[in-house]
Amino acid sequence: MVFLDVLVNYGCRRWLHKEDYSFDEDGDKTRSSSKPSQYPLLGFKDRHLEDEYLEHLVVASRARIILAYVTAILLYASGPFAADFCVYDLVIQQQDDYRALSDEEKEEFKESQPE
Repeated sequence: MVFLDVLVNYGCRRWLHKEDYSFDEDGDKTRSSSKPSQYPLLGFKDRHLEDEYLEHLVVASRARIILAYVTAILLYASGPFAADFCVYDLVIQQQDDYRALSDEEKEEFKESQPE
């Protein structure tokens, strides 16, 4: 995927730029031809229009991009502590099980423990 992006953007950019699209409504354009034409997988045929669109997309969704980076960093940073949470849950479960035992069972449990 990265190779395709590099090939398209740097290698074939001149050959892929086929039209200079403008959004002027004066003219005899029909409704179906009022959209800029696109390649099936490679984006707009007007490369300058595609650059403007991608720049606008980045600026418009800057808050979401920052939120995604912060979330990813927090998840990555909390990863080493995830195992501790599992162990903590097991300890709590064992304490609850011990509290549920009767006094006789607690004495038997204490006697069976190695010193």
